[in-house]
Amino acid sequence: MMRSLLAALAIVFCATAALANTGRDMRVVPVIETARMVIGPATAPVTVVIYGDLACPDTRRAWGYLRADAAQHPGEVRVEFKHVVVHRNAEIGARYLDAILVTDPSKAAAFVDAAFADWPPGEAAHDAAAITAAMDRAAAGAGLDLAAVHAALDVDRTAARIEADTAEHHGFLFHGIPGVVIDGTRIWDEAGGAGYSDLIDADLSAH
Repeated sequence: MMRSLLAALAIVFCATAALANTGRDMRVVPVIETARMVIGPATAPVTVVIYGDLACPDTRRAWGYLRADAAQHPGEVRVEFKHVVVHRNAEIGARYLDAILVTDPSKAAAFVDAAFADWPPGEAAHDAAAITAAMDRAAAGAGLDLAAVHAALDVDRTAARIEADTAEHHGFLFHGIPGVVIDGTRIWDEAGGAGYSDLIDADLSAH
């Protein structure tokens, strides 16, 4: 019963967005860390930060839209993924991503794609062993050396990043995930992705 309640609360939080405030009235300045960029070059004129976790279906959907936007504008958009973990045991995925950024950052985006696609369904979505097995599959599927990834897993490093990323996310007055910042403009989850694309296109036109 408690597990079902926690799962339901996590899903609600994942999908929650403030209806009274679209977030576009507030300019914000995320901390940018080049070591965590997973798509696009550091020299890209448009910078996007997405806050979410690998267990969140809405974060997966937003990631897909932003990934497509970056592919549509090669070299002009960079996307940084920050950890705001709301689902039970989703920090396991965050640890794997951080380890991959240490071992082979060129494969980080492929890992994120695979992790989203292979996150365990149903009750297994919150089971540590099932998540770990799925992250191993995602890492191997992205062409990573599992032994090297396991050696680079660092609970303390990821916990510190989750704490910092979550504080930044909350400081920008996001009330759920995914939260997205495009060149300093907050934008709530976009059901069709057009809000991301339109803002990216406008920012690129302004450069």
